[in-house]
This record gives sequence, structure tokens and C-alpha cells, in this order.
Amino acid sequence: MVIIRDFLFIFNALFILTSERIIEQKSVEDPHPPEHLKGVRIEASGAFNKDYLKEILFGNEFLEIITEDSVVKIKELLEKLFPKIDTNNDEKLSHVELVSWITNNIKAHLKNSAVKSNDLFDILDCSPKDGYVVWAEYVDKYLDARGYSADIRQKWITGQNSGDAVKIELDHEFQLVKDKEIFTQHDEDSNTKLNKTEFLHFLHPEECKESFLKMQRLSFDRINVDGDEHLTLKEFVSPQLPHYDLEQVDLETLIDQDPYLKERRHEFKDVVDVNHDGVVNFDEFVIFNSVENPHMADHDAWSVIIEADNDGDSFLTLDEVLGNFHAFIGSKALDPGRAMHVEF
Repeated sequence: MVIIRDFLFIFNALFILTSERIIEQKSVEDPHPPEHLKGVRIEASGAFNKDYLKEILFGNEFLEIITEDSVVKIKELLEKLFPKIDTNNDEKLSHVELVSWITNNIKAHLKNSAVKSNDLFDILDCSPKDGYVVWAEYVDKYLDARGYSADIRQKWITGQNSGDAVKIELDHEFQLVKDKEIFTQHDEDSNTKLNKTEFLHFLHPEECKESFLKMQRLSFDRINVDGDEHLTLKEFVSPQLPHYDLEQVDLETLIDQDPYLKERRHEFKDVVDVNHDGVVNFDEFVIFNSVENPHMADHDAWSVIIEADNDGDSFLTLDEVLGNFHAFIGSKALDPGRAMHVEF
């Protein structure tokens, strides 16, 4: 036992020393596709995006403040946003103003994604600078962003062809295998390199119709446990209930006890299930998740108004907004115990 323990100690020490020789300080922006797609309702896991409301209501410039989950800062932010949304300056937010604000924020998300993609493309397109990003250019910057030296990066890239690559951390190697598959999928003209449009789709599949449909199919299939091409209410909310055996509990009772699940039930019955047949098919699921579906902006605006409109006049005053701030960020945003956001 002593020998084994000593061996493990020496092995761990050597691993740490080896890592220190290989890993250097980060020097470039990480080119890896974002783990989370902003403005998309449901993740590939089938779980709801807990930040969805924040993303469509607050926009890019305010999201970093919101993530701190400070009630005081959130209310200060809402006070700043109120006059921006209140375009007619009547000190009330109307349904039309909220729809316009949400729609513009979604457009801003898409535009921001395209700008960042183009900037990153110009950084990666360097050897040679020919208007394309090849896989080796991506890998070089991916490893550089994780602190690998130029020598290690070059040896790993060339070693992939010869079968004699140097060792890198296992999770980095695994991620590169996944990225290579996605990279190849978005090489639409099969020339082994990506142009600017293909690279944008590589980073943001929600911007490409074909990729978005593939992503939605993956999400749909993961929660459609019986494979019948129709989602029941139980399947629709199941990603939010990972710790429950849904065969052993009364689902309706469980939902009635949770305001968030009650909202998901409302969405299922009154929004997603367009033909009201009691189940959701794939086409309905895709429409619900479409980032540019104008009907969904309408639904999101009404959802906020219904939750925050204390006097029932279909308008929101600043006092109503501040008094019901959870309606603007999603009730789960301040609940760290509910881990719903599974990365795509």
C-alpha cells in the first residue's frame, strides 16, 4: 500500500510539472464557440434557458451587471431602462413598447454575434490571410488561448497528420474532436475551410436555418423519451425536474406548487401547442424556439405585463416594474439552487 501511495504521489507530481512546462499564460481571445446561445429559449439538453428573459429584455450592454444577482443593482438597472422602453414618455410601459424593445434586443444579439464572429475570423485568418479559416488556424488559437506554447501547438497540429501528436490535456483534446465535427458540418462547400458566413454558423448555429433545425431536433429528441414525435406536458417540463421520478409523483400537484413550472405549463398549453391537441410536435417546438418569431415577442411582452401589472390596466408603471422585478429577469435568476442551464 505504501508503494502504491508513493507511486501515485510521484505520478501526480510529474503530471503537475509536465503541465507547468506545457501551459503558459493565456495570450489571445478564445475562439471556441460560445457554450451558451443567447436569446434561445431551450438548450440542446431540453432544459429551459434560465437567462432567456434577461437576454431579450436587458440586451448585451446590461447583462454583465445582471449576472451579479444583486437586487439593488437590478432595480437600479430597471430604473435606467424604463425611460428607454417608454418611447412616448407617458411614464407607462405598453405592450407595444415592450414588444418593440424585445424585438430590437433580439436583433442586437444577432448583430453582435455577427460582429464578434467577423472580428474573430480576421484574427484566425492569418496563415495565409486568404479569406478563409482552416482547421489548423482554429486549433492554433484554441490551444494558444489555453496557454500552450507555440512549439507545443505546432507539434500537436502536425502530429495529427503523422499520428505522433504531443500530449495535451484530455478535456482539450476531447473538445477539439467535437469542434472538428462541427467545423466540418459547417463547411458547406466541402473545401476543408470556412468562409466568413460558414464561420459565423460554426460559432452561432442559431443564425443558420439548417444548423438551428439540427439543434432543435437534438433538443426535441432528448426530451421526447418515448420517441413518438410528440411531447407531452410531462416530457416538456421533465428537464426542470431532474431529481423527481415522474412516474411516482402527481405532476399537476407538483406544478401547482411551483410558480415557474406553472408558467411552463401555461406556455405548453396556450403558446407552444398551437393546434391545442394536447401534445407538441416538432414543427410547433421549432416555432416556439425561433429567435425571430414575432409572435413570441408578443407572448413574452404579455407574460411580463401579466405578472407585474398590479392594477390590471395592461400598462406598467415604474413602481410596478420595481415591485415585480422578478418578472423582468425570470424568477429563477435569483435562485442559485435551481440548476437548469445545461450548456449546448
